[in-house]
Amino acid sequence: KAQSVREQIQGEQKALEEAWRSINFSRDDFREIVVWIEDNRESYMTPPDTESQSEAPDFDPSSFGLNHVYFAAANGFLKSLDPHSAILDMETWDKIRKESEDSTFEGIGAMLRGGGSAEVIVETPLPGSPALKAGLRAGDIIKKVDGNSIEGLPLSDVVKQIRGPRDTTVTLTVERPTTLETLDIPIRRGVIEQKAVSSTYIPDSPLKAYTQKKIGVIKLSSFLFDRTYPSDLIREEYESLVNQADGKLEGLVLDLRGNPGGDLREAIKVAGLFLPKGLEVVEIKGRRDSKEEKNNLRPIFLHSAEAPLVVMIDAGSASASEIVASALKDHNAALIVGERSFGKATVQSLESLGDVIIKLTTARYYAPDGYTIQVYGVHPDIAISPEADGTFPPRFREEDMWQHLPELQERKKKPARQAWIQTLNDVVGENEAAEKFLKEHKDDAIKPDAALIRAIAYFDALKKKPRP
Repeated sequence: KAQSVREQIQGEQKALEEAWRSINFSRDDFREIVVWIEDNRESYMTPPDTESQSEAPDFDPSSFGLNHVYFAAANGFLKSLDPHSAILDMETWDKIRKESEDSTFEGIGAMLRGGGSAEVIVETPLPGSPALKAGLRAGDIIKKVDGNSIEGLPLSDVVKQIRGPRDTTVTLTVERPTTLETLDIPIRRGVIEQKAVSSTYIPDSPLKAYTQKKIGVIKLSSFLFDRTYPSDLIREEYESLVNQADGKLEGLVLDLRGNPGGDLREAIKVAGLFLPKGLEVVEIKGRRDSKEEKNNLRPIFLHSAEAPLVVMIDAGSASASEIVASALKDHNAALIVGERSFGKATVQSLESLGDVIIKLTTARYYAPDGYTIQVYGVHPDIAISPEADGTFPPRFREEDMWQHLPELQERKKKPARQAWIQTLNDVVGENEAAEKFLKEHKDDAIKPDAALIRAIAYFDALKKKPRP
């Protein structure tokens, strides 16, 4: 079913691309449209006739000028080149960079999914959050917010209704599948902290019931930054983990799931934290030149039999995340687990023009072994499902984006690495301990991290067979 849906989407995408090429839209066409808008802009300054004023209550003609039109038109023009070229106002760009670092927001602290035609489901409350303290549980189905039905609403609209100032209360009406109850749960909103880089020491976490191994997990959410380099934050978190492990970790997980990328230089530095000095991290190829980027840092952790390195990726791991994962994979410096990554292997240059930033695709990047993961993505050594039932739902990736750059050569499989992976799978087998733990904890208030739990099982295998 998932494959047929993907084929339908790709067919529609191909038809759209063919229609766009047949139009042969040019710079002159663009100018003609802008002139037409200038001549007819008065019609854009009047709100639509509505019976209810609430549909357009705050419309202010003075707030909508030609700059909005030019900006939107320019963005559309750039998007016709490729999906990652764009124009941003400086305020938005600064906000993106600042939010990539440690930030806070006011709300209940829960991850949700669904919306629209699908039910809104609580993926998991965050540890220590107001949602968890109030009794919200993973798997709860939200039906109402403050007594108002949310049926058919987009997820973003539901989130807006749930968020609000600290020390105010929102009541969620939920259906709980495990008990077949309908519950009204009042939640006092609070301040929720989000960290760009965080760490977990497994023996001091809820997973201590699963394993007591001295394994540390470092989660990197983005390679963008405002003031503090992500690579420096990783160093700090690593030192904290080593202290918690009394000076010696038995293994490390670098979690890049959901990390959309960011600064190229930081990707090179982060990879360098786990590679011997002098090894190539990535090659950048533009139209006129190419440049190899090598690791110039002293590593903090090197994959070994005593302390293996596991890197986790998924369909949300893109760009800079894929640079790190492919470099560590090509140099046999880590085991890559999870789902196929997003598949974005293009480089965007930033050009500041007054109060706007133009982001333009100018190059491709290539992994150390000479291939590009554009469209193909980084394939994990071990495919690990994030779902409790072990399935792999369809995901949105680069190939689903309009006007994406075409794929080139795919990474050739290395017989030695393939044999090594088979050996690891033979040792782990059916991973019965992980599946048993997930089954026992399927109704926990906080959803167990199924992919991480399954990945941990490979540390014993890596101690027996650390690398190909």
